[in-house]
Amino acid sequence: MSDGGPDYFLDALRAFGDQFDTDEVFRHLQLAEPSFSEGRGDIGILTTTQDIVVELRLTRERLTIQAGAWATEDRAEVDAATAGNLLGFDAATGERLMAHTEGALRAGVAAWDTLLAEYREEMSKFVPNMMALDDALRRIEKKYDQVFLSEEDPETFGAGHYVFYPLGHTRSRLAIEERYTGTDWSDPDRVPTSWTWRAERNVRRADGRYRWVTDHEGETPSDRYAELIDRAEAWARRTNFIETRIDSFRRSFVSQRLHPPQL
Repeated sequence: MSDGGPDYFLDALRAFGDQFDTDEVFRHLQLAEPSFSEGRGDIGILTTTQDIVVELRLTRERLTIQAGAWATEDRAEVDAATAGNLLGFDAATGERLMAHTEGALRAGVAAWDTLLAEYREEMSKFVPNMMALDDALRRIEKKYDQVFLSEEDPETFGAGHYVFYPLGHTRSRLAIEERYTGTDWSDPDRVPTSWTWRAERNVRRADGRYRWVTDHEGETPSDRYAELIDRAEAWARRTNFIETRIDSFRRSFVSQRLHPPQL
């Protein structure tokens, strides 16, 4: 169920069931839960004693029928008549059962693929916004000498997908995290539909340990990505100004210590 998520699976399962249950002879068979992915559907049919399973695997190219013991993963490819015999039907009924199940699988796969195509079309309008934000954040890093942009993984250890820090330390940061609709971080084709952001400081507590304190936070939808760019640049501009002043004071102090004024 990797391409579409649980909602797609439920729609595909519903389409499969609506098609399969139209036959009064077969609708009471014991079925394993089908699975669907792009262009593919699988289903298992159990014997009444649940010791043998007949599996149908449908791809765009062909239908494969395999049978074997339910308790093991050993399967042998069989024809439709043999599969029907294993399930207690004569050859003609067995062939009709396989054809009927194939039709139901195709209905499920079609439902899955239709929803997946609609999802991809919907997500495609967010891609230019994602690319524009990425380009802008990298330009901001190049524009301000006293900040740097880190790409992190918030699912494991990072503060966000994009995180700005002052160049000389990590006592403050601006973390930007992608948000998705209809999928999650594990989808290699994921496209953010919004971004959350947090401006934070690493503050020392009374016990001597440090913790991140959020000064400002919010969420920006994809079609308003320009607002997030403005916010990131404002943070970088302010941080660059502060760090430049601190660096100037530090240099002046060191210079005075090394070259005190002559009295």
